[in-house]
Amino acid sequence: MIILAADVGATESKLALFDFQNRRLQPLTEETYPSRGYLALEQLVEEFLEDKTERLHSHQIDAACFGAAGPVIGNQCKTTNLPWTINVELLRDTIGIKNVILINDLEATGYGLPLLSKHELASLQDGSPQPDGHGALIAAGTGLGEALLFQQGNSFVPVASEGGHSDFAPRDDLEVELLRYLLQQFDHVSYERVLSGPGLLAIYHFLHDSGHAEETTWSVRKLNQEEDPSATISKLALAGESTLCVKALELFVS
Repeated sequence: MIILAADVGATESKLALFDFQNRRLQPLTEETYPSRGYLALEQLVEEFLEDKTERLHSHQIDAACFGAAGPVIGNQCKTTNLPWTINVELLRDTIGIKNVILINDLEATGYGLPLLSKHELASLQDGSPQPDGHGALIAAGTGLGEALLFQQGNSFVPVASEGGHSDFAPRDDLEVELLRYLLQQFDHVSYERVLSGPGLLAIYHFLHDSGHAEETTWSVRKLNQEEDPSATISKLALAGESTLCVKALELFVS
């Protein structure tokens, strides 16, 4: 059985083909595409299949599952940070695969977690695991994805959540100031406005515009030259090359 799997994000989309044998998935091929380079998901999938199925000498795909960054309602998803509407029926007709499933991307991550080995995991902070406890998923990317993991027997059942759009709740004077700063730009300030790639850049601008830290001409020029300024902020902060970037990353992590 050949399965098509896709992680559809606002910045990039990853597509892969797997061979399902003896209840195990064997990866066959994978490709990453810039999401905004395409008018619709169908266009992207068609390009992937034209290339990959030809190289695999197979045009028969038995099933497909798409994890999309946005709420899935009635077999349809209007992606939050991408001007796409993904529809299951349209996907079936376009790519010619009968068994197509569309789920939230964080829900998809929840299903994949049990397949990870220990060497693929890292502890960010030690704690006291509760054997009967539930779990949570948090993914800060172009947006802020969240999902719940409900304990059921010996496994978790993932449930999609749009918790990233809940109100940002400041905890101290600096975060109150950050909220007021963002309210000048947005009608609604959610956690996604702060905890995401664009959120890190917003924090950087807040600290600069509010006079909490000065920036050098060199680092400003470097940020303006980069396609992804948030990634550059992280790099400069971790290298200790910018006081403002360090403070922005510290506030983001906090």
